[in-house]
Amino acid sequence: MARLIFCLIASLLASQAFALQLSADLDSARPVFAPASASATMQFRTADLIDGDDDLAMAELQLLFSEQLDSNDYGAIDPGTEALDNASGMIGVRYRYGSASENATDCSGLVRMAFRNAGVDLPRSTRDLIHAGREVGLHALQPGDLLFYRFRKNQLHVAIYAGNREIIHASPDARRVVRTRLSSHWDRRLVKARRVLPSTATAY
Repeated sequence: MARLIFCLIASLLASQAFALQLSADLDSARPVFAPASASATMQFRTADLIDGDDDLAMAELQLLFSEQLDSNDYGAIDPGTEALDNASGMIGVRYRYGSASENATDCSGLVRMAFRNAGVDLPRSTRDLIHAGREVGLHALQPGDLLFYRFRKNQLHVAIYAGNREIIHASPDARRVVRTRLSSHWDRRLVKARRVLPSTATAY
């Protein structure tokens, strides 16, 4: 029985290591802490399993397998969260009209890059973006929604809603990508909000 338990544990740890490596290969910039912690917990409890009653050990081993299946979902990052992470990673990048690169970008270029790297293809220009997805009310805003503003000379500006009344955008005034707290200055100029991702249950 002890040999069987060791084999099962070794199999689980091997599958965890493979999944962790696969996740790291797919997104080396995002550390995954849960699998390593779970593996350490499994190793720590192995001695308890083999020193006790066989039936009890097997029951606990089954519970551990169940916990791993329920808690570890490698690569299941929703596009909205990933797009926000991408946009946050560009904070400080300089603003340049007509650009869309890691070195310089305008407002619509930032949106397109952030979502494209999250697997969502969006139009390049603000005038096309404003028709993407579906319109949502301000009371139901969710992180990842796009907010459109109209400034001088009827210029449209797009930002990504980050939750807690904050936006991430490439600001022509700040001349860089910034995170901004919304105020009456922004509220007065809001044209509409669009959702380009499936709805989630939580509104902010």
